[in-house]
Amino acid sequence: MCNRIFIVSLFLLVLANSAFTADVVSLSDSQFVMLYVDLSFAAEQFLSDSIKLTTTQDSIFESHMVSRDQFFEYKAELDNSPERWSGIWKMIAQELTLRESLLQTEEKTTEKTKPKRNKKK
Repeated sequence: MCNRIFIVSLFLLVLANSAFTADVVSLSDSQFVMLYVDLSFAAEQFLSDSIKLTTTQDSIFESHMVSRDQFFEYKAELDNSPERWSGIWKMIAQELTLRESLLQTEEKTTEKTKPKRNKKK
């Protein structure tokens, strides 16, 4: 009888632990980079409107399925590892460059498709 109680208790502890760890999302470096870049663009766009910025950040976290706490926990983990940060910064710089290039290409395409207005003399 005592053996059964021990086995059931052990099973419940393992089950509870797996349920707890299932709630904790571990970010990869590439996921962190994409999230960081999205947050950077939002900060740049809504710097003068803190309410809009917070709302946009919330939607970014939601779309990445990551909480603010998880993001900042991961960042704190990186803060303890400067050599890892170096690689992350390189990835962030590459992604920012790529996105800025895509935005410039998109703007040029939009300009070409806009109807031209005749100037009145």
